[in-house]
Amino acid sequence: MICREGWLETPNHFLDISVEPFVVMPNHIHRIITINEGDRRGKIMLAHARYRAPTIEKFGQPVVGSIPTIIRTFKSAVTHRARLKLGMKYIWQLNYYEHIIRNQAELESITRYISTNPDHWIGDAEYIL
Repeated sequence: MICREGWLETPNHFLDISVEPFVVMPNHIHRIITINEGDRRGKIMLAHARYRAPTIEKFGQPVVGSIPTIIRTFKSAVTHRARLKLGMKYIWQLNYYEHIIRNQAELESITRYISTNPDHWIGDAEYIL
């Protein structure tokens, strides 16, 4: 619940993004972040010119609106809440996998994967009754 709420609040901090579809699993989360720009809001952006310079994050110099900044902010907020409410100290793996969706077919395939992922949990190596 903490993770789901945190993810749904993310657009309140990054106004040019959409965060659906997504699914929170017992040990991971799948999500699509759509970066919207001005009058093209709601369309998948293949290139986001507004975020081009600088494009490489350096320690202590986050790129505003970048995927790493969005994910880092989300993970930090969820960790803070999990510590306060549940006493959990470490809840995240160190890294994450990202992929740029380049066309409608890919979007549909990944959306389908996200929506059916809970159906495959019972077969997961980490599944516990």
